Amino acid sequence: MIVTAIAASGFLFMACEKEDEMSLALSAIEKNSIAADGNNISIGEFEPETTVVDLIVKNEKFTILEEAVIYAGLAETLATLENVTVFAPTDEAFRAFMRENNFRQLEDIPMDVLTSVLLYHTVGQKVFSRNLEEGYISTLSTSNTGFAISLYAIPSKGLLNSSTNIIEVDMAAKNGVVHTIDNVLMPPTVVNHALNNRQFTVLVDAIVKAGLVDALNSDGPFTVFAPVNEAFYELFETLGIESINDIPRETLSQVLLSHVVIGNITSQIIQPGYLETLNPNKRIEIDIPECGVTVDGEIHIILPDVQGSNGIIHAIDGVILPANPSAERDFADM
Repeated sequence: MIVTAIAASGFLFMACEKEDEMSLALSAIEKNSIAADGNNISIGEFEPETTVVDLIVKNEKFTILEEAVIYAGLAETLATLENVTVFAPTDEAFRAFMRENNFRQLEDIPMDVLTSVLLYHTVGQKVFSRNLEEGYISTLSTSNTGFAISLYAIPSKGLLNSSTNIIEVDMAAKNGVVHTIDNVLMPPTVVNHALNNRQFTVLVDAIVKAGLVDALNSDGPFTVFAPVNEAFYELFETLGIESINDIPRETLSQVLLSHVVIGNITSQIIQPGYLETLNPNKRIEIDIPECGVTVDGEIHIILPDVQGSNGIIHAIDGVILPANPSAERDFADM
């Protein structure tokens, strides 16, 4: 048995794992600097007498961001916060965002939406490119239950949330640092988080096939125990099937609903006992042994607390079956 320490969102989690160490790709193990390659990335300079707001105001690429920060009443907040990081979308990025969402001007964006979006670009610590590691970091934007929403950084590729490019780094001010990005980041739902992480591609395919995208994009809040790809591959091998496509849709739906609990249950508040899932015929058993949190005895949480706008994800190393004890019975209709 291998015990792997996973650092995520400021929480050190000990997971009892199988020897394949499927959690490694999810965690902040790689510690790649975003500036390692230097491809198409500019590095800014330190301006000791300016705030991050001053940097935004004086940069001609951020005129819409400047207007948005002032309109949302966040200028003073960002100027006075200590140790803040701003991922700043360019004007081109903002124009694309407004076109895609049919906003003709900033005033067309609901204030709560604009505020949430702007705060999602802001991290409450000073993170220079050399310190940015692969994994999740908490932003100042909060979920519908008041928890800080996670942002996924992939510094080895210069990406945020899998598709937003960081194009200029380390414009330093006295109270923080600004990095330029080429897209406006929307606070992700639990489904969006799964889409953004390459370790959840099979889960995403399953959610789509089962027709659960809209349900899991709704207000929630949801707690999703999310199997990584390797967990699904092991299940496929056990069942003698090739892929999600070999599982009937209704069966797949019941399996997935067995991974979802109502509420935003963080690792700090989870307790031993049983939790009702969205599958009315399935309760999951939570235990907290010395080596971490387990689900139904043998499944381990390998990355906790990926916070979305409508709930939270805990990555797990196994697939929860709708009934116990045998997978053969659960999939008898296949």
